[in-house]
Amino acid sequence: MRYGDYALDPGDLISRPEIYEAFGSQPLGSVSPSATTPAILLFSDTDAEPFRKYMDGWKRSDNNELFFHFVGEGPHGDQRMVRGNLAINHHVAEGISLELFDRGRELWRFQGTFRFVDSYEADAPDATAAELRTVIVFRLEGIDALEPDPMAASAAAPDHLVVEQVPVHDRSTESEAQWAGRPRPTSENIASDLVHTYASFVRRQGGQPIRLRSHPPGEVGRVIADVYDPDQGLLVVAKGTTSREAIRAGIGQLLDCRRFTDGDPRLALLLPLEPRADLVALLHSVDVTAIVPDGQGYREIASRLGW
Repeated sequence: MRYGDYALDPGDLISRPEIYEAFGSQPLGSVSPSATTPAILLFSDTDAEPFRKYMDGWKRSDNNELFFHFVGEGPHGDQRMVRGNLAINHHVAEGISLELFDRGRELWRFQGTFRFVDSYEADAPDATAAELRTVIVFRLEGIDALEPDPMAASAAAPDHLVVEQVPVHDRSTESEAQWAGRPRPTSENIASDLVHTYASFVRRQGGQPIRLRSHPPGEVGRVIADVYDPDQGLLVVAKGTTSREAIRAGIGQLLDCRRFTDGDPRLALLLPLEPRADLVALLHSVDVTAIVPDGQGYREIASRLGW
């Protein structure tokens, strides 16, 4: 990257104020047009936006091509193809280069010059990690960039459905990117404990519980069923609270998981306590059972409203 007597080579370290002074970029933000050279500067800041730890970086496609995946700008709400995001999309036609920096401990490492390939949408938390929203992820091809380590590159979204059977002690969750760099909420920890005690109970009864981790084509995130008991044909999702919001979310997750499960499994929400009567009725209205701890075992709950 060149401007007058100032030059940056891939791998060089530089501070954000120095970048601002040399290339006229904005002092903050992830997408910044340069005021001194025909370039758009991209900043992958995993400190300011911890979810980038999971989203940004080199990823390997199904045919083993390596591309850098970069989440667009917009800290709150669904991202749109406007302003800086639109500029990335049109940079080749406009004769503007893409220059990428990623955050180190104190300085920024210049990754090099890149070219836009395409983009896709994915779920990611906002800047406060309070809620998920839709973001735009750009696939970038290195033109004059640091050579990626193929062994360190993670797998990109598959172009076909992938369903994995993993041990119940695997603690990955659908929302792991949301809590990157932040403590997980108490309800998530309660749900995790529920899963493991329930799976132990199923094993004592002679069952072989597993987790189902489904990766839909073109999607970054995975759809996870916390427990699947193939002997009982039972698909289970755990929630750490019996709030209406959690019950609704659990129903949606179960319906999503069932799409990728062979046969027609029964659906159940694993909960720490018996829900209110109206929420039990809600579950039964969509053929979902509630399972709660009961002494040393577990029990299913029948609707008290008779719906």
